[in-house]
Amino acid sequence: MAQIRTFPQRQARRTDPEPSIAELIEDPLAQILMRRDGVTREALLRTLEAARLRIAAAASAPARCCA
Repeated sequence: MAQIRTFPQRQARRTDPEPSIAELIEDPLAQILMRRDGVTREALLRTLEAARLRIAAAASAPARCCA
């Protein structure tokens, strides 16, 4: 029979209903899926940082018009 693990409750309640990226990455289920898919924490963080930089660059670029 499979053993059921319990996880400690968060110490403080958050006012933000969405979990942080760090919380998502550290989630046990996310860890299992990442391992299954061959994704490392470092690779995921690099991808997220690259996306953040691209979004910031696009936001600061002048608007293009298709006149």
